[in-house]
Amino acid sequence: MSGMILVFLVLFVLQAATGYWWWVLVVPFLCGAFRSKSSAACLRSSGLGAGLLWMIGGVFALLTDSYQITAKVAAMMGIDSPLLAVALATIVAAVAGSIAGLAGFQVRSTIGFGTRFRNIHSVRIAGGTKHDRHGTK
Repeated sequence: MSGMILVFLVLFVLQAATGYWWWVLVVPFLCGAFRSKSSAACLRSSGLGAGLLWMIGGVFALLTDSYQITAKVAAMMGIDSPLLAVALATIVAAVAGSIAGLAGFQVRSTIGFGTRFRNIHSVRIAGGTKHDRHGTK
């Protein structure tokens, strides 16, 4: 839950400040790479955070003067309902955020850069004994 809130808040601030759509890919990737504990939690938090942000933005557009723009975009997509266009955008953002978050988690798992800093004072040697950084047991 905290991962979803973090993704949502960071995305909200960056979207409001810059307006770039691709933050929905960058923020979940970084969250998956540095914060997530499992791939399932990463998929869930990244997808829900990104999808929730775009759903709120789409509903806000429907309820304000941006309704005309939303209706025109829906017409260009061949969809009769602007609400359906918002639902489609929400699903696309959720799927894109989930995949980006999972990609970040898998990069961390493959490279292992997230695990290096967790146990900085203890290292396992090939023989299975545990030594601290000074070489003593």
